[in-house]
Amino acid sequence: TAKKIIQSNKKNILIAPSSSGPTTMWNVTNFIDLMRRLNSKFDCFFIIAIDSSEREKKIGEEITKSFSKDKIMVLSEKTISEAMPIISLCDLSICNDTSFQHLSCQLNVPTLILRFDTPSAYSSYSKLQHPILPEGYTEVSHDTRADPSQLSVEKVLSKTLSLLN
Repeated sequence: TAKKIIQSNKKNILIAPSSSGPTTMWNVTNFIDLMRRLNSKFDCFFIIAIDSSEREKKIGEEITKSFSKDKIMVLSEKTISEAMPIISLCDLSICNDTSFQHLSCQLNVPTLILRFDTPSAYSSYSKLQHPILPEGYTEVSHDTRADPSQLSVEKVLSKTLSLLN
């Protein structure tokens, strides 16, 4: 079933835009901008990893209204056993906080982790984990509360392109 969803002729990218709270969450408009830029460089298919809560459904709706249906799918109605094979076929995972990054790197997917308030121990136990920090930070930990707006789309795009190429 997953192989019917994931298209081998495209760059299949998991986007996990949610997080445990505002101190660990990059703005959804940044994800949309990043996705548009990636799609201008590659033929992409985006898998949006959110749950079925109202808060996350709003995030999913904001993203999906920005892309045609053939460019995107949302995992909110999938069970974890349905989602795992889909995630395992992705070329890259880009995650806020640590959310889906644990799952995607364990499924052998290179994973870019946007770290604002998360200790390195949560994102340094696999060679597939690639943390990225906001400008001006060399390390963050619990209660750092780095401003998510200090991480530019350009910096994330640059790291993403290096992982995809």
